[in-house]
Amino acid sequence: FDSADRSAKLYVTGERQGDEEGVLVNDVFQSTGPVMIGGARRHDTGAWGNALPGQLDDMRVYAGVLSEAEITQLSIVDEPPVEIG
Repeated sequence: FDSADRSAKLYVTGERQGDEEGVLVNDVFQSTGPVMIGGARRHDTGAWGNALPGQLDDMRVYAGVLSEAEITQLSIVDEPPVEIG
């Protein structure tokens, strides 16, 4: 999330997958509840739903805006992936 232009960007393995502009700062920073990735909490019932049907690996959140070059560098992996199951 870049508070300067109120935009959020999603990267997967160093490649930009999507953008969202006009994100409200209150939506991002004013919550006191848990972080939910791939789901949402209903405002009327408070129930969690629409969960991501899969697994996340190496999820990272940074306290600042990273440049494209920094994101690319962070996505470089020298080790082969580990198979699960």
